[in-house]
Amino acid sequence: ALDDPIFRQFFDDSICCGLALCRQLFLGAIHEGRAIDRGFIYGEKYTIADVMRLCCWPVELIPQNVGGYHLSRETNTMPIFIKYENSQYADCFKDEQNIDYFSKNQRHLKSPEFQWLRDQHEGDFIPIFIMRKADAASKSYYYVGCVQKAQNMHEISHQNLSGKEVTLVESTLRLKRPVDSELFTHLTGKSLAEF
Repeated sequence: ALDDPIFRQFFDDSICCGLALCRQLFLGAIHEGRAIDRGFIYGEKYTIADVMRLCCWPVELIPQNVGGYHLSRETNTMPIFIKYENSQYADCFKDEQNIDYFSKNQRHLKSPEFQWLRDQHEGDFIPIFIMRKADAASKSYYYVGCVQKAQNMHEISHQNLSGKEVTLVESTLRLKRPVDSELFTHLTGKSLAEF
């Protein structure tokens, strides 16, 4: 198809336009003083497919199969997706830097992802993405930063929506940087003073 001059021109224009928009987005973030972590811009919205690509996963999964988080050992990444106020669990901010988080069903402290999370090494990357209830239709999540440390991990028994008892891992995820007050209010509907 690249032998066709008209197609080639449109293809080249699309690539150049995409690169220009990307450069503009990153320069704007730098100018505004927003953090950039491994290609993720603090406060920007991403779909699960965007996250898989930016984390350089060798295989793109069906977003539904990611189910809240996915550990990629090839890239040492484990993005966590939280549906704030729209989850069957009580995932929520404790304050601007700590999040109470619940795992998928039937997980234990010995589950591979929690052993990996507990034994974090330099270079491991655990980005946190939060979806507001109002953004559910767009299936996009705000990037709020990455986990500095997972604390207070313990197993709990929980009754799921169908009434079945399941085992979960509850933990506190501590972000490397506190969420700024404007984004915090946007995500939670409450100011830091009200929290």
